[in-house]
Amino acid sequence: PTAQAPAYAEIAPASAERAEIDDAIECIGCGMCVSACTMVAHDRRFPGPAALNRAFTLQRDRRDAAHDARWSILVGDDALPRCHGQGTCTDVCPMRLSPTRSIIRLRQMAVRRLVGLS
Repeated sequence: PTAQAPAYAEIAPASAERAEIDDAIECIGCGMCVSACTMVAHDRRFPGPAALNRAFTLQRDRRDAAHDARWSILVGDDALPRCHGQGTCTDVCPMRLSPTRSIIRLRQMAVRRLVGLS
């Protein structure tokens, strides 16, 4: 007898779910956004734009099992509320990504979650 491996959940490349995070997943991890962020220098506990960009991609992935634990960190005093939205992270990105946009989307998702819409 041969056992059949369980099917893995997939997100189709052409899906709306994937399109929403397409740009954000192209981050190369160079750290330019972190260097440009004034809040990173001001608050050592602030995770920075690269980490928040990555958190955005993970929070939008329905296959990820750590959503609740990650939300508790993201909505804490040292993460999403600390970003001032200056956009310097976006200005310096060599991949022309927008960590600022990812952070804004995370904030929108957090509000929807808070009021029970997600």
